[in-house]
Amino acid sequence: MNSEQFSFDSNIIAAVKATGCTTPTPIQPQAIPIVLQGLDIAGPAQTGTGKTAAFVLPILQRLTKGPSRQVRALMVAPTRELAEQIHRVIADLGKNSRERSANSRRQPQSRAFINHSAATLPAKKHICSPSADQKERKE
Repeated sequence: MNSEQFSFDSNIIAAVKATGCTTPTPIQPQAIPIVLQGLDIAGPAQTGTGKTAAFVLPILQRLTKGPSRQVRALMVAPTRELAEQIHRVIADLGKNSRERSANSRRQPQSRAFINHSAATLPAKKHICSPSADQKERKE
């Protein structure tokens, strides 16, 4: 991925280069500038299109400015598997920085928030799906 076009920190650029990515996927140039501004985004795309990197890279960039050793980003995923994937991407792309990620699946949630800049939590319910909650109440 040509990460220089997004003005990322040199540690983030080095980590991206280490993954072997050289060209941004279609969703990344669309999503990254929006997330860099701190805005919310919904970006539907097929599996394997770089969605996770599209939001993790700008979050890592935003975390480079500011205090460390406290949670400043929280990602809630609908499944444990997705929470683990996000955690691994943060670990890979943030490996050259001082930012650290914790996954509550691997450790108690209270410990996941100590000395980490980002935390991933698997949701126990579909927190963004009112229709799923309504179905559950009817049953």
